[in-house]
Amino acid sequence: MFAEENTTFVLIAAHSGEQFNQALPYLLIATALIVGLYVVLTIARARRVEPKSKWSPWEWAVYAVTLVSVGILAATSFGAVLSVGVLSGWALLAHMVGAGMFVFVLPVLAITWCEPSRFDLRRYGQRGPTGPERFYWFPKLTFWLLLSAGWVVAMTMLVSMIPWMGTDELESMLEMHRWSGLVVVAAAALHVSGMVMQRIGKR
Repeated sequence: MFAEENTTFVLIAAHSGEQFNQALPYLLIATALIVGLYVVLTIARARRVEPKSKWSPWEWAVYAVTLVSVGILAATSFGAVLSVGVLSGWALLAHMVGAGMFVFVLPVLAITWCEPSRFDLRRYGQRGPTGPERFYWFPKLTFWLLLSAGWVVAMTMLVSMIPWMGTDELESMLEMHRWSGLVVVAAAALHVSGMVMQRIGKR
């Protein structure tokens, strides 16, 4: 039964998403250009930076596992799409391993990073010392984008396992999964660039 469902899913993937497959190279290039532009502008406009509170080893570990899982998912899915046009075979198996990591670490990331990544508007109207923030606005924004798109990525695949879904519903779920996955990768790349700029003292 599982083999039949897997075969059906691969066939659906092979015959849907032509627009995504065609747009993917340009969207990845655009993401790289945006990251590069952000880094250049941040370095060019560097100014005196307020000290930030440091990360704990646990926060570092959660962030590292998140990036590894996103990297596996991006390499297996986008690599397969760009090379052969469809995610299948060993690439699909590796993608499922990365998906397991991502589904596990996503709620841990939310619990660990939500508090330091929240936008505290009260501190901007407050006079006097308020204590160091963990992150500035850009990593906060891209964190929430990554987290939101990540939930869509996870839920579209979990919902696709419901047996009463037909071909049309599976195609819709797969299309949402593709685009939200691209948003996750873009948000992760932007978040990393923001973290690097903060780490080297440019923000």
